[in-house]
Amino acid sequence: MSRVRSTVFLGLLMLAACGPAPEPCSTEWMSWVDATVTTSDKEGHGPDVGSDEWRSVVEFRLGLRGDAAVPRGNADAWCRYVDKAIKDRR
Repeated sequence: MSRVRSTVFLGLLMLAACGPAPEPCSTEWMSWVDATVTTSDKEGHGPDVGSDEWRSVVEFRLGLRGDAAVPRGNADAWCRYVDKAIKDRR
């Protein structure tokens, strides 16, 4: 019985990992980005999710900081750009 539960759990975990990412700029999406990119240090300290500082760290971790192609001033465009950058990394 334990083996069956483990198999089912593993299958559900894999299915969840393959699911679509949340809608860009949503609270869920920002949490997904934060978990995917890892914006905090080893002690768990980091910028507030969604803040300008957080966006800067996300850009840095993705190698986008200073890239003229990264949208500025438009949150939705920035989120879509970052979403694509993360998905292209996979």
